Amino acid sequence: MERNMKPKCIWTGRRDERAVEVTLSSPGSLALRAETPVHVLPEYEQQLREFNSDFARNEQRFLYGIFGTIFMIVFLVLVGLILTALTSLPDSILIISAGLAIILFGGIIYRYPYSTPQTVKWLGIEKAVKVTRWCGIGTITFGAALIIHGLL
Repeated sequence: MERNMKPKCIWTGRRDERAVEVTLSSPGSLALRAETPVHVLPEYEQQLREFNSDFARNEQRFLYGIFGTIFMIVFLVLVGLILTALTSLPDSILIISAGLAIILFGGIIYRYPYSTPQTVKWLGIEKAVKVTRWCGIGTITFGAALIIHGLL
């Protein structure tokens, strides 16, 4: 019962009585809203503020990159299907272009490792960033495998 009474550090995801409440301000639409109170261990407060500032600076690039890449994947697949049906282009062109777009998508995930609030609540920011970066690496690997498959 007492364990649940300890505040949970947003950075590490661990409960600790040393966690202090800090207020983060961010003008961004997705970042922690202005005057959001969170708990963090004192040794991670500076990292938390830097992460929140980085997110506020880059959230539009992140969103444009994600949605733009998804649109590009769908567009390339549709155009590739139409071109391969109407012309004598090999199917590998479609696979290679999809692989390139997926690599771009994975690069965006790796560069902007912003996970969902639920993941941050469950794991803490530090672990959520690592998991998100590994997902980006996995996505890049999948795109590279598609390219290799298209070339064979």
